Amino acid sequence: MQTKVLVLATDRICERWMLQNSGMEMPSRSLTMIASVGCLIAGAACAGDTPDLEPDVLELQGDVELGAYLSAECVTCHQSRTSAEGIPQIAGLAPQEFVLAMHAYKQNLRQHPIMQMMAARLNDEDIAALAAYFSALE
Repeated sequence: MQTKVLVLATDRICERWMLQNSGMEMPSRSLTMIASVGCLIAGAACAGDTPDLEPDVLELQGDVELGAYLSAECVTCHQSRTSAEGIPQIAGLAPQEFVLAMHAYKQNLRQHPIMQMMAARLNDEDIAALAAYFSALE
């Protein structure tokens, strides 16, 4: 599981680099992997805290319609692309990143009382549905 999380973190770092530096040559994936390992060893939160998940949780295909229904509470706070309050954007977020974050809140690995409460009420299928819905938004 740790390797899968590291690969997902590396892929996300590569995606962010490409978005921020369009037109420039991207560093090799192995270089990015080494940087990710360094961040994890140093205790930095490159990919956030890694929750303990069953292997199939990241593979769940979420129901977008259920996700749209469940998203009403989420968009109360996560409604805009930028926020002065530091609330992160979740529209367009990669499904794996969303799932990892929600399970980290659910397992109290990420500290935020409201998000911990919200995540605690969701089962694996609900989280997958929300991940599918928010990843489909631009």
